[in-house]
Amino acid sequence: MLTKKITIWYLAALALGIGLLNPKCLSAQIVPKQFAPVEMFQIGWGNGSGQVGLLKVPGENYGPQSFYVDEGASKVYILDSTNQRIMVYDLTGTLLSFIPISEGADDLCMGNGGNLYVLYTTERSVVEYNSIGSVISTYPLIDAKSPVIAIHFDTEQGLFFVTADENSYPLLKKGVKGSLTDQVKGKTIGAARNNNYFFLERKNPSEGSIRILDSEGKVKMEIPVKKNEQRIDTLTFIGIDNGKNLYVETEEPTSSSELKRYIREYDLNGALLAEALIPYSNYVYTLKDLRVGGSGKIYQLLPLRENVKVLAWGLGITSSTLSGESFQELFSYPTKRPEDFMPGFPITIPAEKSEIQTQVLSQTNPISQAQIMSVAEAYKSHPFSVGKENITTGTDASLTQFCGKEVITCTPIRGSACSPGSYTGIPYKWGGFTGITGVTQYSDTGCNGEGVLFFDEGLAEGAFAGDVNCTGDFGSCCAVGVDCTGLVSQAWGLSRKYGNDLACHDLQPGTSCVSCALPLQENVIPGDILFKYVPPPACRPCTVGFLPPPKWNVRGI
Repeated sequence: MLTKKITIWYLAALALGIGLLNPKCLSAQIVPKQFAPVEMFQIGWGNGSGQVGLLKVPGENYGPQSFYVDEGASKVYILDSTNQRIMVYDLTGTLLSFIPISEGADDLCMGNGGNLYVLYTTERSVVEYNSIGSVISTYPLIDAKSPVIAIHFDTEQGLFFVTADENSYPLLKKGVKGSLTDQVKGKTIGAARNNNYFFLERKNPSEGSIRILDSEGKVKMEIPVKKNEQRIDTLTFIGIDNGKNLYVETEEPTSSSELKRYIREYDLNGALLAEALIPYSNYVYTLKDLRVGGSGKIYQLLPLRENVKVLAWGLGITSSTLSGESFQELFSYPTKRPEDFMPGFPITIPAEKSEIQTQVLSQTNPISQAQIMSVAEAYKSHPFSVGKENITTGTDASLTQFCGKEVITCTPIRGSACSPGSYTGIPYKWGGFTGITGVTQYSDTGCNGEGVLFFDEGLAEGAFAGDVNCTGDFGSCCAVGVDCTGLVSQAWGLSRKYGNDLACHDLQPGTSCVSCALPLQENVIPGDILFKYVPPPACRPCTVGFLPPPKWNVRGI
């Protein structure tokens, strides 16, 4: 394809009398080189010395959330969020030290002085640590009305946090800590690097663009990004190197719906210098798995079922340490395998044991997008308090028999109820369809079918705050909360909890279909769902979309 494009360009140039030796034209003739990988080292799963933690929750696994490579000091920092620490290795995988941190860390970066900055999105803050784990400073974040997806330290400008809509907000500018007002006033479009701002946009299914902006948002340069496969689904900025070449990553489905992932290197004139097809893993969720070093190497964190691999992608590698079967192993986990995950919602709910309402809709009442998002926001931000009676690490045999299954509220999952106090956001409940008074019309029924049980009223009566024990074929009447399809069913205003029949799979006799398939991804808007169907009895995860394309922002519930 590339050869054909060059040939067409060459003939057109001759017809127009353009000199092909003009330096401005040379970039169009560059054939991109191919990056090749080297495995630096691998890390085992666990909580021991030198290992990284694996957290399994319904429908998803969580491993290391981010990492950072300090090429100058020859160190690799792995954000081991599950074990609440940062692991420090040399470039061969020897453990040098670890830095204790707080629960719920999502991203990290390094400042000029060697201190580490850690992002806590739930607490909406960034904490600065020194090399022994002492807290140097805390930076509160404004509510940017868009999810925070990263932090970055720029050697010339300072510390920024970045949101899903590709805006950057300053936290530390030229060594001076800013206020919340400074964050608002200092908001810029794009990722900040060396006094430039890089804004990536998916213009259409066939092409994306990289806009290089100045501090006022004016376009200095625009670089087209062409598809390699059927279309471009996502386009993500990775970083720049010391030579000011820039690196991006694309996700592109093929004609057979197989998703492929590419890394690309461009110079500031827009020439594509190098690229590579790279592996990815759906075994665990990782927030940031790619980094660019000043040398131009691209580092990758690849979590597989057996271990976590740390790779370095570079040029001029004639004999990769990864070849043949070992190289193909990297591509061994492109899809989820149900046996590796806790189920996301129940397979069947026997009528005699069901705690949810079973009214069949003859027709679905119209509901607006604003209503859907309003209900979803209410579930996300609902405040509540729990006492000792609302918490359990596992009910005893007699209570388990009464509740129909063992109920567990307390796990390492962020936000689960482990101690009395105040919480925000309706907790996860296996098989849950609990409503909120004043927000929703329908809810679970109580034990023995006695009345409708709404969330706050249920807690007041002693119900458990959620249930993360995903065993059994039905949810417990002793707990309140929602699972993924329970949340969607409530947001869509449905009078009962739907499962696969949300997407018109596994419809029961007499049940009406409540949704329709959209022909294109471009048709998806906030309030729609992205549904991946896997036949029973496998785990069937569902995700809820918060932003329209081209900037997807989805999260498993």
